[in-house]
Amino acid sequence: MYQAHYLNEQGIKEYKATISRQHFLDLKRKKPTSENCENLIRLVFHHFNIPFELSKTKSRKREIIICRQFAMYFLRQEFNKLSLQNIGDYFEKDHSTVVYSIKQINDLVEYDFEIKQHHNNIMKRIIELYK
Repeated sequence: MYQAHYLNEQGIKEYKATISRQHFLDLKRKKPTSENCENLIRLVFHHFNIPFELSKTKSRKREIIICRQFAMYFLRQEFNKLSLQNIGDYFEKDHSTVVYSIKQINDLVEYDFEIKQHHNNIMKRIIELYK
């Protein structure tokens, strides 16, 4: 589940409410293989209609940054055994960038309705992916 210390209890409660208990237990046992990680990143980029090849670019376009931040957020959320450094290495970013991205999405989900909708839609797709 959430391993990052800065996620608030409200976010944890909302996350638990979106998934079944069995799915939650499966997530805790899930091992972060490179295939699983890549599938999750592809899912996020597909949701935003952005080509997967742009995931590792140094582009600073807003839509690509948000997409990359969502991918980092869900990688950490779904694969709690995956370190911040490993996530950063995949995107060719520093671990502090990963921390910032996760915190940014967590904050935006609370205050921005559009981002919350994206979060919920991606979460539903992830649940379907691992059923």
